[in-house]
Parts: sequence; structure tokens; C-alpha cells
Amino acid sequence: MKKAMIANILIFCAWAMLSALPHDRTAGIQKAQTATNTSDPIADYWDDFWDNTQLSQKAAEGMYMDAISLQEEGKYKEALKKYKFLIDSGVEDRYVYQNMFSIYTNMLVKKPDKALAQEALQYILKAIKKYPNTVELYSLWIELSRAIGDEKEFLKAAGALLAKNPGDRKANYYLGAFYYVNGQMEKAQPYLEKVIVAPNDGDNFGYLSQYYSLFYLGMIAFKNYNYNNAIHFLEKAEEVYGEDMELVRYLSLLNAVVLDFDKSIAYVDKLPESSWQSEMVDLVVAVRFAAQSGDLPKILKNVPQKTLFVDALNEYYSGKYTNSVQTIQKYMKKNNSDDYYSHYVLYKNFEALGDNQSLWREAFILGKKAGEAQKPDLAISYYKMIENNTNLVPDVYWFIGSLYDDSGKYKDAADYYLKYLNYPGAKEYRAISEIRLSFMYYQMKDIPKAFAQIESAKKNAKTKPEKYQVYFYSGMLNLEFDKKPDALKDFESALDIDKTDHRIYYYIGAVLVGMERIDEALKYLQIGRKADPDSSELNNLLAYAYALKGENLDEALKLVNLALITNPDSVAYLDTLGWIYYRMGDIDKAYSVFHQLELRLTELPKAPGIEDIYYHLGIIYENMGKLDTAIDYYRQGLKLNPVNPHLTDKKKLWEK
Repeated sequence: MKKAMIANILIFCAWAMLSALPHDRTAGIQKAQTATNTSDPIADYWDDFWDNTQLSQKAAEGMYMDAISLQEEGKYKEALKKYKFLIDSGVEDRYVYQNMFSIYTNMLVKKPDKALAQEALQYILKAIKKYPNTVELYSLWIELSRAIGDEKEFLKAAGALLAKNPGDRKANYYLGAFYYVNGQMEKAQPYLEKVIVAPNDGDNFGYLSQYYSLFYLGMIAFKNYNYNNAIHFLEKAEEVYGEDMELVRYLSLLNAVVLDFDKSIAYVDKLPESSWQSEMVDLVVAVRFAAQSGDLPKILKNVPQKTLFVDALNEYYSGKYTNSVQTIQKYMKKNNSDDYYSHYVLYKNFEALGDNQSLWREAFILGKKAGEAQKPDLAISYYKMIENNTNLVPDVYWFIGSLYDDSGKYKDAADYYLKYLNYPGAKEYRAISEIRLSFMYYQMKDIPKAFAQIESAKKNAKTKPEKYQVYFYSGMLNLEFDKKPDALKDFESALDIDKTDHRIYYYIGAVLVGMERIDEALKYLQIGRKADPDSSELNNLLAYAYALKGENLDEALKLVNLALITNPDSVAYLDTLGWIYYRMGDIDKAYSVFHQLELRLTELPKAPGIEDIYYHLGIIYENMGKLDTAIDYYRQGLKLNPVNPHLTDKKKLWEK
């Protein structure tokens, strides 16, 4: 959207806003007449008001009524002069301002005029000084400063409105659009994100701001190569307004990039042929060729513009495969192109020529590009064509295994990881394949094989990064099955290899907390938090360790609240918060927090450590004198972990 277009939209929105305000031709100044005939306190206000003006009440009221009549007759300039005279004479009544600004916006909508907008802006600033809590005035301040091209004033106005209301849809949209059209994408994004979650009143501005905010966010994602996010935002924009051909064009392009051929074709078909420039012609025919669309030969004969890509496809359909190869290679060189579609043309030509070596090379490239586009099934179909090609084995086994892995097809992934590991001379991906194979066994619930495979990986890891990953994963596996001493040994081995990864301090701290070696845990957690003060997991666990030890509780409360900012519904973080309040001796606050968790008990996973929440609930109820409820929670916790020492100690309450 061009800057001038945005300015016109802002003025239009201002007019719509003012038109919706109440308009009473006798309001305001006639209220003064009524007030002066009464004995209530408002009369004193109006007496003081008129005492401070340069006009008599009667003269001011008469001029106001004349201005309204002129305004209703459409004589805006004459009416405006009278309103301005009233304001300049000290009659700063909100109804005078309201009618005056209605005229300014009406005139500016009909004919943009910088001088008139500048004049209106001066009165807006005066009105804001008089009525600082009238939000509509701030919106006009933004719109007028934007209309006259005063960037400094515009930013000041938008900042002032957001200071009043950080979630204001208009201010966020104006700022987001401003930064977007000026190429400051990172600055634009947070404002636009606020717009799309703000309540929409369903008016013209609401739809306009929603549409363009989604469109701009899609384009920002596109420019950052986040294609799936771009499609998400643009499809949401399409739900608001789907007739913008620029939006349709980008959706056709993006779906082509992520290899969704059918969706791309559906969007292409919405575009008028008159909009097909050379790049669009190439897109139209490329996606249809990749989808093996039967109507493509006919389309190729009727495209409005011939291109090298079109020529290459015409040669392919004419059986001139060698010529087609040469033409598409010329296209790739000219356009510095290495895209999926160009390689697919090469692939189909080599297939027709029976050139297997070249065919396999292109299949490998297409598999890689399909994998990058997160189309694992398509990528696997290419790789499987070449899995018996000795030049590409065993690496292709690893690629297929990792694609099945990404798709959650654990059995298939395990089979191909094993093919890779059993192939003589397989080295490059050996350690990572063993780690992934262990994880596949874990996912398939074959735990003995999972542990056996990770032990094998420890023996075969050669480089420091490989060894670090093996010990880190082994530690995670041992921790998952509550083998704390083994987990600690693994994590410490990983730490000896690489001390720069802050996650290792968290996991060592977690194991030590589980082993009730709190002083040691605190040392690791403090080092980890120093390295990564924004980690919510580290902040929470350090807070919990302080609570267990009963020290630094004010600091613990600060840390857990930092963690809760990022994830306010986290069961673990709320448990920590409740336990800190308990250790502070504030049972009421502790109960308030734990009661939230009590209501969610049925949704909690039956994972190691979850029994501590039942223990904590029991402690709170025991302190509240509700022993039966406390015992019930202790027993439920013991069912989850019969050897939890804190819970076993509580058996004495019912085994007397």
C-alpha cells in the first residue's frame, strides 16, 4: 500500500469516527444557559467558564448557533471561521471542537490539503491539552500528522495514544503500517500482531486493519523465508477479503515454493491472464508440469508470453528432450535459478532419454529440495528411486531414515537407520544414527533396545560434538526412567566435553534436586541462570531449589514470576509458586495457588515427579486442619510413586 493511500485511509477513518459521535445542535453552549439558571455546582463552573472568555455568554451562544446552521447548509468554510473564532476567544467547549473537527475531516476527505491539515492539527493539540482523556482526539492527532507527512509528530501521536491504551487497534495498526511501508519489518511486526488479536468492532476500519495487518505479517514472514508462516497469515487475510489479486498472486507463489502444487494451481486459476507477466507465466506452467496436469500442453500454446521455461516444456512435449535440457539449463543460468521446478524439468527429460546417472543426480537434488520444503513423502519417493545406486549409498539410507523420523514413522525410520549402520564403511552419520535409532526404540516402547543402542553410540562417537550429543541424550533417557545416578554421570560427562551449553546446567540441577542434593543443585542452577537469565525453566527450578532449602524466598518469588510471564498456565511453575508461599508461611496464598492445580488434577500427566503436587496439596490441607483430605492426596501420590520418601513418611498418619 502506498503512503498516500494510507493517508487517505486514515482521514476516511477519522470521518467515520466523528460521524458516529453524538451531535446535538444545542448541546454544549446551551447547557451553560441551563446551568446558570440553577443552584447546582455546575452553575459555578459555567460562571467561571464565561468569566474567563473574551466573549459574553450570549454572543458566544449566538455565534455557535450560527456556525451549526452554516455547517448544516454545507457552508463549511464560513462555519469553520466561527468555530475557530470561538476557540481562539477562549470558548474551548468540547462540542465546539467536535463540530470543528467534523468539518476539517469532511473537507480533507473530499480534497487533501496539507495547509488545512496543518491548521487542524494545531487545534487538535489544543483540544488534547484541554481534554487529555478523550481518546478520539489522539486518533485525529495521528491521522492529521500522517496526512501532512510529519513523521516526528505522527510517531509522537501514536506513542501518546498507546500510552493511554497499549492495545489500541488504530495506534498499533498505524505504527505497524508505517514501519512496514518504510521497510522496518522487525519494528512493524509486534504492532501488527497486536492488531490481529485486538477486538474487532466490525466496522470498515476494523476489517481494513485486520486485512492489511495479516497481509503485512505474511509478507514479513515471506521475506524472512518462513514460507509456512507466510501462508498461514495470508490465508487468514484471505478469510477477511479474498478478492485482492496481489494476495492471490502471493498465495499462488508461496504454495509453489512449498511444493503444494494443487493449491498453487487453484490460486493461479483465480488470476486474470492479463496479469501474467513472465514470472507468472513460468509459475503457471511450472506447477502444472510438476503436478502432471493434463491441460498443460493446451495452456502452453496459448500463454500470452513466451519464455525460456515455456520453450523448454514445449520441447519436452515435442520429444526434443536434449533441446529441452539445454533450454532449461540456459534458463537456470540466466535467472541464477536452482529451484525445484527447473530440476524437475531436467529429471523428466533424463527419464525420457534413459540417462540413469543424470536421472539419479536430479532425483537426489529433488529429494533434498522436497525435504527442505517439509514434504517428507515426496522426498522419500525420490530417495527410494536411488537407494540401490552404489554411488549414493549409504548416505541415502540416512536421509530416508531421517525423513521417516520427521514424519513420526518410527518403525520405518529404525529400519533405514539400521541399513545405514550395517553398511560397510558408513561413518559420517554413524553416531547421530545410533542416537536417533535409540530414540526410535524409545518411541516404539522397546526400552532395553533404546538403552543398548545408546551404549553402542558411546563407544562409536569420535568427535567432541558427537560425544556431547550421545552423553546428553543418554542422560535424558536415564532421567526419563528415574535412573538419577546414571543420568547425573551422563550429564557430568557431557559437561566435561562442552561447558557452553546452558541446558546442561539445568539438567544437572534437576537431577540433583531429585536426589535432594540441594546445595550442589543451587551451584549449577546459578551458573546456568547467569549464562541464560531469560530461561523460564532455569528460573523456575532455581526458585524451587531455594524454596526447598527455605532461603532467598523473595528472590525465589521474583524468579518464578519471571517464569510465569512466559507460561502462566504451567503446572510446574504454579507448583513452585505455591510452595514458595508455603515456605514463606502464607498458607492462604499457597492454598489459592494449589487450588488452581487441584482443579486440574485429572489433566496432569502421570510422569515422574508429578506425585510431588499431591504431596504439596496434602501438606497445605494438613496445615489447614483438613487431615482427611490431606491423607487422600498423600495416598494418591503414593499410587504414582510408592517410593517417594516424603510420601512414605506420611504413612504414619493412617497406619497408627
